[in-house]
Amino acid sequence: MRRLPIVAILALAGCPPSEPPAPTVEVGSAAPPTTEIAEPAPAAPTKTSAPLRLGDDEPLREGLVEMTGMVRPTKGGLDVRGVTFALETLTAALPPGSDEPGYDELIGAKLRVVAELHARHAASNDGDVAIQSRAGDWFEARRLVEASILAPAATLEGRVGRSKGFYAVGDRLVSREDLAWSLRGVDPVGKRVRLRGQPHTHVCPPQAQCLISGELPLFDVADAELVP
Repeated sequence: MRRLPIVAILALAGCPPSEPPAPTVEVGSAAPPTTEIAEPAPAAPTKTSAPLRLGDDEPLREGLVEMTGMVRPTKGGLDVRGVTFALETLTAALPPGSDEPGYDELIGAKLRVVAELHARHAASNDGDVAIQSRAGDWFEARRLVEASILAPAATLEGRVGRSKGFYAVGDRLVSREDLAWSLRGVDPVGKRVRLRGQPHTHVCPPQAQCLISGELPLFDVADAELVP
C-alpha cells in the first residue's frame, strides 16, 4: 500500500496545514544595524569680494570700488572724485594709530578710498534740497570701508601769469578751470595766489605740441586764495 504525504492526508481530512513557526529572536542578540545620517559639514566662510580698482581716468561705477583722488572742499563735506564724504567719516576710516587730520589738512591731499558707491539720478530725487541742486547723474557713498593718505597737500605760491592754454604760477602750470572754480568771479592774472593741491608731471605723447622737454609740470588745484 502506497503511503500518502502528511499534507495530502490533512487536505483529505479537511484540516488546513499548520503555518510555519515564527522565527525566534535570541535574547541578547545584536539589533539590526542602523544607518547613521552624517551631519552636514559647516559651510566654509565666504570671502569678502575684492573691490573694483578704478584707474585715475576711469568713470565711477556702482558697487564696491577702490579709487584715488585729491580732496576738494564741497558743500556738506569733502569731495573725492565727485563723491562727498563727511570729515568724521573719512578720519574714522583712516588706519588705527594714524594722526587724525583736520579739515584744512585734508584739502589738497591725495587719498585712496575703498567705498560702496550707489548711482543717483537728479530727476528721481526724494525731495532733498541738496539733491535738487545737482545736475545729471552722480554717485553717493553708501559705505566707506577704508581710507589712507597717499600724499599730503602741497602748497604753491606765486604771481599768476598767462601761458598757452594754462596759467603759470611759479614753475608750474595751472588749469584755467581750476582757478576759475576756486577764485569765482576774480580775474587772477597779475595777482598773487596761494594754492593747495597736488603737483604732477604730464608726459606728452609723440608728435604732441609740448615743451621742449616733452613734459608739462602741472599743479592740480584743490583750493586757492589771494594773498598780498
